[in-house]
Amino acid sequence: MKKIISIIASPVLSVLFAVVLSVVLIYFEAVPVYADMGPKPSIELHIENPPEGEYYVDLLCDTNCGSCCFDEEYCAEHGLNYEMVEVLKNFEYDGLKPRFGGYISADNTINTPAESYDFTYMVPSSFRIIVVTEDLQTIVSPVVEPYSYNSVITFDMAKMGTDKEKKAVQENNGSTILRTLVIFLVTFGLTLLIERIVFACSKVSLKPKGNSTAFIAVNFGTQIMLYLGLFVLYFFEIEYFISLLILELIIIITEVSLLRRYLKEVDKNKIEAVIVSANIVSALLSVPVWAVIAFAHLLN
Repeated sequence: MKKIISIIASPVLSVLFAVVLSVVLIYFEAVPVYADMGPKPSIELHIENPPEGEYYVDLLCDTNCGSCCFDEEYCAEHGLNYEMVEVLKNFEYDGLKPRFGGYISADNTINTPAESYDFTYMVPSSFRIIVVTEDLQTIVSPVVEPYSYNSVITFDMAKMGTDKEKKAVQENNGSTILRTLVIFLVTFGLTLLIERIVFACSKVSLKPKGNSTAFIAVNFGTQIMLYLGLFVLYFFEIEYFISLLILELIIIITEVSLLRRYLKEVDKNKIEAVIVSANIVSALLSVPVWAVIAFAHLLN
């Protein structure tokens, strides 16, 4: 255990550990690629017993829907079925409309047949699944209300139109837990990476006995706080961005208070500046870091 802590406490080795771990996990599609380092709500959707031929899949929701501007020329250039796109574009069900990637087009706008479909960034906490078939038919699932912040959903289309229709959509609890743990590991590793570098640059030493343990434990605890807070925001559909800023502020205050108390032989006045700097650096570095990881993902 002491060897593991000493490895993480080393600036160079912690960088290698966090980056390599994150790239490997995402390269093998263990987690979706985000444009920043923070955890995001996500849905991994699996379709069982799909229709024959080509079909398009999307979520139906009433908030954070993007707009589809695909015309006939665009569809021809990108190998899309224009008639199927038009059916999806004009579809509405009890006030719900296709997500089309959301406001920032984080998902694939049209999800063609695949083993799984990933949706992220401001995903709905309640939705239906729509499938448009090659013969322009639409299949709409029962309402889905995931229990988890990062959920894995299975839609068995063979159950639609039968007495088992209400059970056509199931949340896979085991896969959901594993997915959440993997994403937690990635974001926790990147958090340690950024803060460790900022600590080193600010000459805040973790060498005194117990400092490395305190550093890791406090970051672990605040990362759990972040996940729990984000789950509450997602579950109760609370205004995301303002609430996230408040949550981040609470976490910074908590982290500063704990590290001031438990770090030994350290200038306490430096800790506030270091923690705030670490959060700023994390925000500034998030896009290029994930761009590199996304490139590795595309190579797969």
